[in-house]
Amino acid sequence: MKQRRTKAKKTGLSAALVVALIVLSWLWEQWLPDSSVGPEPTPTAVPTGQTQSLEGRVVRVADGDTLTVQVGKEQYRIRLASIDAPETHKNNEQPGQPYAQASRDFLYQRVGGKNVQLSCYEEDNYGRKICDVNLPGQATSLNRQLVAAGFAWANQEKRGRFLRDQQMPVLEEQARQNKLGIWQASAPVEPWVWRYQCWQQRKCD
Repeated sequence: MKQRRTKAKKTGLSAALVVALIVLSWLWEQWLPDSSVGPEPTPTAVPTGQTQSLEGRVVRVADGDTLTVQVGKEQYRIRLASIDAPETHKNNEQPGQPYAQASRDFLYQRVGGKNVQLSCYEEDNYGRKICDVNLPGQATSLNRQLVAAGFAWANQEKRGRFLRDQQMPVLEEQARQNKLGIWQASAPVEPWVWRYQCWQQRKCD
């Protein structure tokens, strides 16, 4: 009888341990972010180990900091490095920001249908290459031009984790002083703040 009780107790403990592991596994899966959800999530850098140089033709401009480039037979989604442009309207629950269309237009007018040179640092979790973008023969990157014209912020999200070009804050301050683009508004909201407060917390005012 004693041996049976001991075996039953061990069996019960084993079953409880299995159930606990299943529950912990499920909670872990729920906690992990789903990369397939969300219209334009903040990139999390995945280093590739070296800078990659590419050249191709711009076939699409999605917004002020995202475009698609045809390189040979391949198409690459490009996220401009070190900047964050105003968010465009996605749906009723993810409204756009002021100057989003102006930012996109600024970029499209300069690179739409044209060949560009890319210096890419890494890829994010969504398969986009994080790059500086230049027109051939032009020393100033489109990244810098957007910030200097007041159509993008220097990307200071997460204490500047995604800021590779240290000149960006200087260009941003100059645009702010001259009240260019987004700086004509009384209190422009950074896109990374907008994504959290408006899109996630529903506080868009």
